[in-house]
Amino acid sequence: MASFDFLTNRKWQPGSYTFPSGGQFAAGLSIPLGIEYVKLTLDVTDMLDSANVVMFAAEVSFDGGVTWRREGAAFQGGPIRMTDLGGAPIIRTPPFVSYHEFHFPEPGNSNRRVRVTLTLIGPATKLSSTVETR
Repeated sequence: MASFDFLTNRKWQPGSYTFPSGGQFAAGLSIPLGIEYVKLTLDVTDMLDSANVVMFAAEVSFDGGVTWRREGAAFQGGPIRMTDLGGAPIIRTPPFVSYHEFHFPEPGNSNRRVRVTLTLIGPATKLSSTVETR
């Protein structure tokens, strides 16, 4: 099991970011042999505005980047407004950490690749993220 920073703890501007970046995005990154799961931890402590949305789109290839399968995860910031059965308002504070787990089958396949697009909607917000593999 290994853990590394995916997003540095800083204020991120709205827009889309790709990993790997630039011209390397098309080919993606190799997934090391033996890795079956990736757990993405997103620190959303500072996402206090419900206009903030973070979307992760992970694409996985099992044939060296010829074809891609998409998986995704999303998180919306700010308080969540609901009502109880009697119609009374309930305000639920979102979690400070959001976890998303992705499964990468075929741990013995050396042709597995991954690429990620991170999209931030709403005002700039401070985020950080770590990835844990197993």
